[in-house]
Amino acid sequence: MSMMSEYALWKAGLETAITDALNGPVKDGLEQEIRRQAQSRVYAAYSSKGPRRGQIGAASNLQASVSDKTLTIKNITVAQGGGAAPEVDFVESGDTAYRQPFPRPFMDQALSIYAAGQVHIDLAAALQARGYPAY
Repeated sequence: MSMMSEYALWKAGLETAITDALNGPVKDGLEQEIRRQAQSRVYAAYSSKGPRRGQIGAASNLQASVSDKTLTIKNITVAQGGGAAPEVDFVESGDTAYRQPFPRPFMDQALSIYAAGQVHIDLAAALQARGYPAY
């Protein structure tokens, strides 16, 4: 096998490993941070009622996809009371028409916190598990 053929095979394997890591541990880590931020930034506004669990951070409301080595996670929680309006927009903007006490952004904060540190650890561990060395 020529050097270029070996390189092409190695590169294809690495790209598959990256996609698998994004669909696995990286997605799981970001979803966990979204849930953590939803709890601390959104539901903490109701601290007088004690800890709350809501749908805005539920795993069933987080849709993830990977395309061209880019992970995208959308929060598809719909507003309580029916309809198809996305609840995240009301919560993050503090829309008083939907009885929001004040703006409570959490999606971008979750991404920033995760991207600042843990994503590198999760991605490196996933690639090492597939036999790619860490540098």
